[in-house]
Amino acid sequence: MPVIITPDLYNFWLDKQNTAVVLADFLVADAYNAMQLSPISTRVNNPLHNDEECLAEATQ
Repeated sequence: MPVIITPDLYNFWLDKQNTAVVLADFLVADAYNAMQLSPISTRVNNPLHNDEECLAEATQ
């Protein structure tokens, strides 16, 4: 799973002087709380479909 961080923390995350212990705090960062989940269509599974319909919420 990728680490999701807010743009204001990009430079801190990429700083090679930070240790894994310090960076572990990002795994519980607020960026995860701001995420929204929405069901999507299986249309996104086909790379030939590159249109606005891929962004629409799925209907049952």
